[in-house]
Amino acid sequence: LTSTISATGRSPDVSSSTTRPDEQLVVPIALDISSQDLPRVIVRGDSAATLLSDPSGFDVRRRGGLGTFVTADQIAARHFMQTIDVFRTIPGVEIDRNGTVAIQRGEISIKKVCAGAQLFVDGVPMAPGPAPLNARDGAKSTAFDINEIPVSSIRGIEIYRGPATTPMVLRTQNTVCGTVAIWTK
Repeated sequence: LTSTISATGRSPDVSSSTTRPDEQLVVPIALDISSQDLPRVIVRGDSAATLLSDPSGFDVRRRGGLGTFVTADQIAARHFMQTIDVFRTIPGVEIDRNGTVAIQRGEISIKKVCAGAQLFVDGVPMAPGPAPLNARDGAKSTAFDINEIPVSSIRGIEIYRGPATTPMVLRTQNTVCGTVAIWTK
């Protein structure tokens, strides 16, 4: 008679005994605690970004590469005078004279063309694009002017061309025409 006895977290015990017919055998069993083999842990040098060092998540998303990213170092190297100048260098992004950001996406449905992107400043959504041209009482735009942010205070900019690439933390009902997130120092 050969038997194998095992229990979770214990080393199996294999016993072998010989018995005659109609003979009873009492076998004491003691299972030893076993150690578990865990998979190897790999630590990379670029995994230093944590919630404390990057509370906005900008660097983590930049490494993911789904959007267009502009860093403070890139801005400093180009010596931009105004925030609008930074956006003028990004293909497919337009800024109107009111400082409203528009991302060229073409048509998003049969009848509508994208007119303005959802703008975030330090994670806070700003007012959507300008008031329609046919607004009553000469209504003025309540859109946020990106030139209100000094170019020297920008830590990073991320641009997403539509809701499919926009991360959940930057989505609102107005992200259909794209998203622009500006992070300050």
